[in-house]
Amino acid sequence: MKFAAHHGKRPPRIARTVLPCLVLALMGIRSPAQDIPLRTQQGDILVWDEQYLRGPPRGWTAPADYHESIGGALNDIRSGRFGLLSGKFLYSSWRQIIPLTDEAYAQGKIKLLGSHTSEVLTPAFEIQLDYVTFLISGANMPGEACVNLLVDGKVVRSATGTNNDILTPVAFDVKTLKGKLAQIQALDTSTHAFGYITVDCVYQSVDPKGATRVITQPPAETAQGVGSVQTVAGTTSGKVEFVGETLKVGGRPVDLDKFIQLDTGVLAKASDASSRVKLRNGDLVVGDITGLEEKKLKLDQPILGALDLELDQIGQAIFMPGPTVQAKPGTLVQINNNLIPGKLRWIRDESIAIDCSLGLVPLPRARVRSFSFTQVQVDEDASDCIAFADGSVLSGTLVLSDQGPSLKHAFLGDLPLDLKQVARITRRLPNVRSLTELQGELAQRVGPIPPPAPEAILGASTQALRMFPGTVMRYALPASNRPRRLRADLWPLSGGQAVVKVTVRAGGKATDFSVNPNADAQVVDLDLGTTSVLEIQVQVDASQAIVFPSGIEWHNALIVEADAS
Repeated sequence: MKFAAHHGKRPPRIARTVLPCLVLALMGIRSPAQDIPLRTQQGDILVWDEQYLRGPPRGWTAPADYHESIGGALNDIRSGRFGLLSGKFLYSSWRQIIPLTDEAYAQGKIKLLGSHTSEVLTPAFEIQLDYVTFLISGANMPGEACVNLLVDGKVVRSATGTNNDILTPVAFDVKTLKGKLAQIQALDTSTHAFGYITVDCVYQSVDPKGATRVITQPPAETAQGVGSVQTVAGTTSGKVEFVGETLKVGGRPVDLDKFIQLDTGVLAKASDASSRVKLRNGDLVVGDITGLEEKKLKLDQPILGALDLELDQIGQAIFMPGPTVQAKPGTLVQINNNLIPGKLRWIRDESIAIDCSLGLVPLPRARVRSFSFTQVQVDEDASDCIAFADGSVLSGTLVLSDQGPSLKHAFLGDLPLDLKQVARITRRLPNVRSLTELQGELAQRVGPIPPPAPEAILGASTQALRMFPGTVMRYALPASNRPRRLRADLWPLSGGQAVVKVTVRAGGKATDFSVNPNADAQVVDLDLGTTSVLEIQVQVDASQAIVFPSGIEWHNALIVEADAS
């Protein structure tokens, strides 16, 4: 095996020859892997790379079947699913599913071989550089299928996949941890069909190497119920609890008329990690679709129990994990995305039948991706949105009483809320708009190489707008005769290399902010007057040369009208 030239200095011979039989995701001949350039660079320090290690040396914690060769099976059913690799080897906690077919792999009810779980733990290493970089794919299951950085046995950084197998670059920002001993943990405690993790090319690096995600903080401490609430006045963190009709965060009462988003500290699974139903109003209800009787769809929902949903309330029934395909009402979507117009006749454990132009056609359930019942139209009048821990998302009206909080839902009625099952509550206030929700116009992108377009990042407790030097965004604000304010935390881009100048223009007035790459956030509270146009310009400080990466992030940026404060 020849080594990729971009991997730099080769490790000692013994590190390349130890334990040659290992669990490697070896790409198939039909879709050979290609090298990603510059996945390593001069000055990198090797932590874990199967291209060189070829198995866990002494001192590693690894599952007993680490050396089980699964390359042949991957060639048959998963060829090319990892995208571009760094070299030709990687580690994956994925194991064979019986039977070994694409249909079985896609069907969420199929169990993994032996309910497989695993952990790989590297020996301790000293953190010497600013970042730990790697490639990752697999499930979005925080705490269950993830790559963790441990210091003194505690998780200080964590990353998951995004519910697909395409490897993406991620970086842990570890500047504040320099000099400490750390370990990399690839953890898989999930027995779900998509519950696995894949990792490659773990190195210490001087920069993020173009990572699409840079993680700077430890994961949320969900066990202690520590969350946060965002109001028009700012953000407060602490224990979240409802005491009678009063919401308290950190022991302080919160005015329900003023809070915008409540993060309970409970992590939510990805909505597309299992089968689910998309309701006509755009809501998602995760659960096992068990049958079709008397014009009702039967759904076994983990939190709400058994549900009978009227067919005219359903937009789409999605029978397997992963993304779906939009289709016209009355259309069945097969696993290969073929569309079959017709009427759904039955849903059984092994088959789904459709009455179409060919007659009554039963199909293996594992070959059916989804069926569309009615046109989906998002309910813009719903004032509140609840994200549940199982991945369900429901909208309606939040109600507080002596019996605790509940959600009044248009189709499901009054639903009592258990905070242990709720990840996030978002409210839509009439006089408050999030900057990420506004329809902005990219007015300018300048430079010899145009910078990336601004990007909205919607996290569990943070909504952010990421902007890069050389861009100008222009927003049309709704007409109003009341003065407005822009309130936000202005952060430097993690891993940024240059001082960035931000100019906010409103009503003929320009306000400048200088953002140092190593500084903390600046609190912005800016009077916009009654203007209907807001313009934001980002550029590198004129006294410096352009250095990449560099940029800024607006965190929880709100446009607040006068009577909302």
